[in-house]
Parts: sequence; structure tokens; C-alpha cells
Amino acid sequence: MIECNRVNVHMQQMIKTLALILGLTALSLPAFAAQTDWVKSEGGAIRLVITNDGKSPARGFLEIKLNEGWKTYWREPGDGGIPPSLTGDGMAVDLQFPAPERISENGSTFSGYHEAVSLPFVLPETLVPVDKLTAFIGICSDICVPFQAEFPLVRDPNDAAIIDQAFAQLPRLAAINEGITSQKRVGETLNLEVSEPNGTLFLAPEKGVYLGVPQANATGFTVKLLKEKLPGVKVNYTLKTLNGAVSGIFVMPK
Repeated sequence: MIECNRVNVHMQQMIKTLALILGLTALSLPAFAAQTDWVKSEGGAIRLVITNDGKSPARGFLEIKLNEGWKTYWREPGDGGIPPSLTGDGMAVDLQFPAPERISENGSTFSGYHEAVSLPFVLPETLVPVDKLTAFIGICSDICVPFQAEFPLVRDPNDAAIIDQAFAQLPRLAAINEGITSQKRVGETLNLEVSEPNGTLFLAPEKGVYLGVPQANATGFTVKLLKEKLPGVKVNYTLKTLNGAVSGIFVMPK
């Protein structure tokens, strides 16, 4: 009977010890939130927010905060610069972009942002099994700093509202007869007519085409064709006006 009591006491001690170990282990695990911690660099900070709100596939955004005097780039920077990217296991996530600003400094002109910006995305199904994503951006002041950070791929349905807000900041998809309404190529010049002149046009062609900065005229814009390797290349555009911004795609005319 005494031996049995000793065994019971020993078992109780083991259970208490195991519970303590499990408790300490739980405390030592990283506390992943769907809004990841900010990763800081010299000129700002970035984080990821992703939701699993029942909408398939999952949605999220890459959020960029900038220190005063710093800037970052649009999908097509222009004169140099690093376009933001997000990848998982070597596969790219298609980032979407609010309407940028045209910034001219030190003899260069580029498209980007002076203030905090969120870049929404829809997570491809192929990346669902991936447990981390890598963000890479460029931020500039007097110097330009490549900025890379790795984030755990976590989701929280409670973040759906702020993700909706990020998507709401994107340009509207141009309707018929809205945005760029015609394209014509004359030699090395591209003539683009738009539904609403006196705006600012941003162009982001696929690989193989390099375009100059659009110059406004009475009916739209003229664009210098700097280099072309492939015919029929698609060009993403954002037209920013006093009435808001619209986006669309056109095919380079022959």
C-alpha cells in the first residue's frame, strides 16, 4: 500500500512537471498575429495583413510606412527604382496599386508615393500551403535603400474590414469609353486619347516595351517609344484626374 502511494505521488509530480514544461513551451512560441509585426528599415517600415474571411482565395495587403522625406515606388518606377514585390516559395503575388504621384527629383522622373500606402493582393491558391512570404521594396531619400523582409503567412477573419478599405483605395476599372479610348502609333510616338483630358497618366507595360513619360495634349497624351522587343505587348495604365482614378489595359498598336 505504501509502495502504491509512492507511485501515485511520483505520477502526480510527473504530471505537474509535464504541465509546467508544456506551459513554458507555449510561452516560448512566437505569437503570430494576422497583422504581422512591423519590420523597420532606415526610411520606413513594412508589414503584411491577410484575412481568411470565407472569401476564396484569401486577400491581404502589404502596408508600407515612410519616414518624413522618404518615398517608395509604383509598379513601374520610371527612371530607375525598385517596384515592390511579394513572393512565396519563388512564386510571385500580384500586387495591386493605388494611383501614384509623378515625382521629379535631381533630373529624374519616376512614379511612386511620398506617404504611407497599402498594396492589396489576392493570394493565389498555389501559395496556400506556403508558410511565409517575402516582401522586397525600394525606399529613397537622398539615397536609395533596398528593403527586404520575410513574414509568416497567417490569416485572421477579423481583419476583413481593413482589407476592404485597402481595396477601396484602388483605381476603378475603366468602363467602356472611359480612361484611354484610343491608341495610335506614329513612328516612335504613341498617341493616346482619353475620356477626360488634363489628368496624369501612368503606364506600366509588360516586359519588352519601354516608354517615356506621357506628355499631355488637348485630347490625351503623347508617349515616346524608347524600346520595343515584342509586338502586341499589353500595357497597364492608371489615369488620375480630379474626379478620381481609373485603370485598364490596352495592347500596343503596330
